[in-house]
Amino acid sequence: MQRLSEEMQTMLNLGVTRLAAMCVVDHLTWVKGVICGISSPHVRGDPPCAARVGKANSHELAMLGSHVKKKLAQAGHVLASLSISILIEYKWRLRGGLEIESRASHRESQHLGIDGIPLYEDPIAIATFAALEKGIFVSTSAGNEGPFLESLHNGIPWVLTVAAGTIDRKFSANLTLDNGITLTGTSLYPGNSASSTLIFLNTCDDFEELKKIGNKIVVCEDKNDLLGEQVHNVKNVNVTGGIFITNNTDIELFTQSTFPAVFLNLQNGKIVLDHVKTSGDPKGTMEFQGTSLGTKPAPKVASYSSRGPSQTCPFVLKPDLMAPGSLILASWPQQIPVVTDLNSFGQLFNNFNILSGTSMSCPHAAGIAGLLKAARPEWSPATIRSAMMTTSYSTDNTFSPIQDIGNGKPATPLAIGAGHVDPNKALDPGLVYDLKTEDYVNLLCALNYTMKQIQAIARSSSYVCSNPSLDLNYPSFIAFFNANDSQSDLNTVKEFQRTLTNVGERMTTYVSKLSPMEGLKVRVVPEKLVFIERYEKQSYKLEIEGPRLMKEMVVSGSLSWVEVGGRKHVVRSPIVATSIKYSNSSIANPNQDPPITGVDNATVGVTSGPEETITRRSLNFVLLTPFQPSTSTEDDMQTLMSQIQHSEHRLKDMASENECLHQELAKSQQLPPSLECDRSPIMQKKRQCQYRGHGSSTFDSS
Repeated sequence: MQRLSEEMQTMLNLGVTRLAAMCVVDHLTWVKGVICGISSPHVRGDPPCAARVGKANSHELAMLGSHVKKKLAQAGHVLASLSISILIEYKWRLRGGLEIESRASHRESQHLGIDGIPLYEDPIAIATFAALEKGIFVSTSAGNEGPFLESLHNGIPWVLTVAAGTIDRKFSANLTLDNGITLTGTSLYPGNSASSTLIFLNTCDDFEELKKIGNKIVVCEDKNDLLGEQVHNVKNVNVTGGIFITNNTDIELFTQSTFPAVFLNLQNGKIVLDHVKTSGDPKGTMEFQGTSLGTKPAPKVASYSSRGPSQTCPFVLKPDLMAPGSLILASWPQQIPVVTDLNSFGQLFNNFNILSGTSMSCPHAAGIAGLLKAARPEWSPATIRSAMMTTSYSTDNTFSPIQDIGNGKPATPLAIGAGHVDPNKALDPGLVYDLKTEDYVNLLCALNYTMKQIQAIARSSSYVCSNPSLDLNYPSFIAFFNANDSQSDLNTVKEFQRTLTNVGERMTTYVSKLSPMEGLKVRVVPEKLVFIERYEKQSYKLEIEGPRLMKEMVVSGSLSWVEVGGRKHVVRSPIVATSIKYSNSSIANPNQDPPITGVDNATVGVTSGPEETITRRSLNFVLLTPFQPSTSTEDDMQTLMSQIQHSEHRLKDMASENECLHQELAKSQQLPPSLECDRSPIMQKKRQCQYRGHGSSTFDSS
């Protein structure tokens, strides 16, 4: 009998199922690996970070978020990774009844709480508020339910919420034709080269015809936005490989193929088609494992990255910023295969894997926060978040606005927040928006929470509603112009009060710069801020005037405070005006009082409907603190751990409600129930399902 690892045994002792335990070890390992690569360069006399931080150990798993400690020797502060994403893939089968199999994967994520519920019912909000009180910086994943608005997870006001973007790197493959022409496409197939005769089968939608091809390379042309169906068809027949010609720019998932496949744009695809049509016996050779640097344009926001506004607290603009999240090289547990069905070669094991998801962007941001805390140990969590947000950039490497892969248009702050994080500039932001714990309590008061509901979050009766306000001193702005009554055509003014703290030079002056917002009048009072001393505070007011009901759904702009005198600081904040109607579920029901503990009655739910699969929630955050954990905090996290154990039973109880939906989806597409629906906008529109498999890398939906 195989001996259990120390990490696995620790999880089992905690009462977590064997399969869920495998997944927690897995998730902790690669999340920490990304943090490690950002925050802790190897220094002489110190073991490599991967050895110290990269793999989840039994102590961390036993604490599971209490306050896991791994010291960075050169910084002297505590950097810890908490990843309680118990990731579960659900296989639905009928064997005289319903059987649910949970196994280690990154596609479906068991979640704590339900998106859109009040903060006092959300165990994540409660746990992170306790972290906030201890001076702990918390970085969370925005979620992978994009590109749809209001799909954001972890919209909690006191955490950093991170969206996922692409990198300026392309994983390429070459197709060399027998006439000597070599064309470059995209592929993450981990195998070697493949050569054979080329045969064109148009859209590759005739499965019976595909089965007759044999050992040849099939050429498919994507004419009707059915790339997922084509990939599925070619994968499931015995051919040498596939060449897919498409103008679809959202092909990241498809490129992670377990069979030889090259994806070509229309220009290169035409060369292939012309050769196939004019040559009597066209042949080609596919060569893989190439990497191209300096890809343009980059970054882009990934289509899967969840969009705001937050259903939890729509009055705070989320996500906060974007970080690298697509096709990221991350550490990987040795005992778990990178690929499970690599053609006839079977499983492939490695210490590293290429992963995608906001669970990749979140630890990037956390690693940067670690660097900032090391250099500026006096900075509060809000100061660190402000520095990262106000110095982020919103243009790509072609000096154009960052693009949204989900719709092919410039990305709005509802997708990228303040923009892509810039570690070097965040170290010296000039001005910051700081916050205290009492400011968040005042926000809770303005949400009409009762004192019992507030105490469910704060776990203390010492807080009072001294100044209730939905206007948090946050580095971003969101205004709702969504009235729907007889006076909708009248104008209204939305006001925001902000206070900036000078963390730069002593004597300095900043002037405001506003980008235009169509159909709205935006002004700042005063237009100039003069700071005499370091840490001096200056306040201003932002006003946005527009119709009570906007015609447009989203209009965005920005406010920048530009330092005068040729100095380098530009403190930029995104602005969003929207007609989206936020859900009343974010506002408390005064007649619904939870217990003071706040965690005991927290629910774990799964929702489904005609346009939904299982709702996912990622709990993936990083703790950064100079403080020692208190006993009460550890007890709180042990209670949270109990909720995690209970959640599996809840999900099993609810399984029968989802069985019918899953079977109907599979039946309607004539695909086996183990297939999953892609969430790209094209695939959503067509309601096409395609086989994800495990690919040459694992797609993270946690």
